[in-house]
Amino acid sequence: MSVEVMQEEWLYSDVQVRALLERVRGHAGAERSVYPFIRIVAEQALRPSEARKMRVSDVVLPERGLGKLTARYRRTTRDIPLQPQFAEFLREWISEAGLREGDLLFPSRRGRPLSAPTYQRVWEQAQEAVLPRDELYSWRLGEPDLHPS
Repeated sequence: MSVEVMQEEWLYSDVQVRALLERVRGHAGAERSVYPFIRIVAEQALRPSEARKMRVSDVVLPERGLGKLTARYRRTTRDIPLQPQFAEFLREWISEAGLREGDLLFPSRRGRPLSAPTYQRVWEQAQEAVLPRDELYSWRLGEPDLHPS
């Protein structure tokens, strides 16, 4: 199994990620799932293809302590621990969106997985609005990862 490693200089700083996520939250448009989708990809190091397929049943959210995500990519499964604040964010998202156990965690308005053009457009608009021109790299933040695999 090969592991892709990005040089640190090509990753966004925590400050840049926060600014981008704030922009996405305020400008996600009609697709309510875009912000939580991009946030989970950015903060939990998921591939978009993992997040797009994720179901509510793939999330363990105990009342206290760490939560857990189960991500699937090709034929591998990995568990991702969730800090309490992120577990609370997901708990609120699931409740607010009215999602049930077998539902997609980030459904489109029609209940299907979010389309790549939908979240890519919002991400690109956030980058253009937030970042200085010389820092615009569409593939940063693991952004080959924001393209479907």
